Amino acid sequence: MKKKLNRKPALLIRYAFPFLLIPACCLFFMPLETMARQTGLTGTFSLEQGYESNVFHTENDHESQWTTSLIPVLELTSEGRSDQIGISYSPDYNRNHRTDDYDVTHDAALSIDKEISSHLNASISNNFKYVNNQPREVRTGETLEMKFARAADHYQAEVVRILFPEITWAEDRMTFVLSELSLRYNTATAADQAEVDTLLASTVSNERQRHWSNELAFSAEYEYAKDSILAFGYTFNVLENKTAGLTDTKTHNPDLLLSYRFNNKWLAEAAYSFENTTYDGSPDKDVHDLDYAVDFQATTNDLLTAEYSISSTDYEETTSDQTNQSGGLSWYRTIDLKTSFSAAADANYIARASVSNDRGYGVELDLSREIEQGEFSFGADYAYTETDTGGSWDNLNESWNFSGGVTYQLQKDLSSDINLAYEKRYAWSGATKTTFNDYTAGLDLTWSFAQWYALSLNYDYSRTETDSTNLEDYDNHQIFATFSVSKELWRR
Repeated sequence: MKKKLNRKPALLIRYAFPFLLIPACCLFFMPLETMARQTGLTGTFSLEQGYESNVFHTENDHESQWTTSLIPVLELTSEGRSDQIGISYSPDYNRNHRTDDYDVTHDAALSIDKEISSHLNASISNNFKYVNNQPREVRTGETLEMKFARAADHYQAEVVRILFPEITWAEDRMTFVLSELSLRYNTATAADQAEVDTLLASTVSNERQRHWSNELAFSAEYEYAKDSILAFGYTFNVLENKTAGLTDTKTHNPDLLLSYRFNNKWLAEAAYSFENTTYDGSPDKDVHDLDYAVDFQATTNDLLTAEYSISSTDYEETTSDQTNQSGGLSWYRTIDLKTSFSAAADANYIARASVSNDRGYGVELDLSREIEQGEFSFGADYAYTETDTGGSWDNLNESWNFSGGVTYQLQKDLSSDINLAYEKRYAWSGATKTTFNDYTAGLDLTWSFAQWYALSLNYDYSRTETDSTNLEDYDNHQIFATFSVSKELWRR
């Protein structure tokens, strides 16, 4: 636990720093070749019609909705003998016909890749996003768990940061979070409860949800020997919220990687990453990551990998610090020219300063095979975690997952993709055990015609069954039909 420092930057740096660096980054790469240079401008326009059968994920009284999206994209690319520049801009307008309201997103991106020498490459990228969405809806009778389960990912991450500071939000933590959410909320401070209420039910002032984010990244890679690399990277992220909801954040993330090939069988790699995140009105966070990996090419068709990582997370002015250690072994086998198989096993241990420690393990199997005009794949994994409750280890969560998919080229211009998945999850909160059964299926068809045009149809089905008292069984159908046209508008 460290003493909190005053890190508020001047207004100019706070709002304009990422954008001021863009021209400076461009100058770094000058001069770019002008001879034998290919520059082109491509325009794409997509019209998407969407349908969802159960917006609020309820067992009864389903409420459906239709949406229409307009998505134009402009992309400028310029390639020289040793560099490539890309600039793109895409506004996305989505109309919700049920609420008679709309969401708007603006995405702009710049990337520059430069081959400085035969052994040294560098790149710079900048990605800007502006979001202006309608207020979140809240249905009468919805529990906290229902609101969280259907919230957008960045809102889920904020809720977890407030109520579960000892973990980093990821989709595979859903079972654990849902099982503990009400308990954490009821024991939180009034200020934290109010912030969670705002995140999951932002209709108090009926404000639109507006925020912008910017990510500036730089990386350089030097090959100092055959298949041996020294790489450095730096990423700066900023999120600025314009209405109540998300917390303003700034993240600095430098990283370093060193790999060395001893011979044609052995390759070793070590990486270090530091992440400093500052939150307005909340404790800042520092994360140190160390990763090690060794590859062994046992035979022409067999690759074995051993990995170990240790991550330390420090929160300022709190006792939520933690250290996460994990290790794993994996085997990748090329059975023949068309078939591959992989197997992996891992274990991890999380030591926390203020709450119980966790330990867990998992296994994963994957098989894929190319077939005439397509490919099929199958995967299965198992994960188990238990928690230290003061001298004894008790169950925390457990999951089984099975998935399969087929991609197939039906005709020259008609492609298809089918996927199926089933997951069974268990979560324990003390002596209470909650069971979840998740079923998903999807079908995608894409038809390209007349050189510039494409028509796609996407269908997704999901069903969740649970004995949780705070969640309902539900199923949901989603259908999207998209017409798009893409054409090169100019080239020199």
